[in-house]
Amino acid sequence: MRKFIILSLLVGSFLITPLYSQSYVHLYSTWNAVEFDTCASAWLIKRFIDKSAQFKFFPNGELITEGIAFDTPDAEIRRQGNMSAYEVILQKYKIKDPTLIEIGKIVHEIEVAYWGETSQISKGLGKKIMNIINKTEDKQECFQKSFEVFDDLYEKMKKQ
Repeated sequence: MRKFIILSLLVGSFLITPLYSQSYVHLYSTWNAVEFDTCASAWLIKRFIDKSAQFKFFPNGELITEGIAFDTPDAEIRRQGNMSAYEVILQKYKIKDPTLIEIGKIVHEIEVAYWGETSQISKGLGKKIMNIINKTEDKQECFQKSFEVFDDLYEKMKKQ
């Protein structure tokens, strides 16, 4: 009888877990110093990885103690070698969407290869996002506004 109860509890917990995880809000954390790659990565996470994603901002340089860290030096999801954090996410989650990969090339051009020749689309997108970052004090609002820009870009590029 005791084994049956333990087994029932274990099986029951596996059945309940998916219901819990569907309503669970996932937390992603980064520093207050929001940059282009931070906005692009947050958009990619929210739109294509975890639709329930919530974002928390820590003071610059502070150890991130909550959530999944991204775009900070000690995070798994960060600029690595010649890859932006956005490109790391594409690789980590094995994303094959051609439009997201093309956006990744733009992010790379702005974040990693900024010293070279940049395309008109990169220049325009970089200016738009930097304008949002510079004019929006609230980081949550900054993300929301930048998400709208990336949503528009995604839709336009997808149609091409």
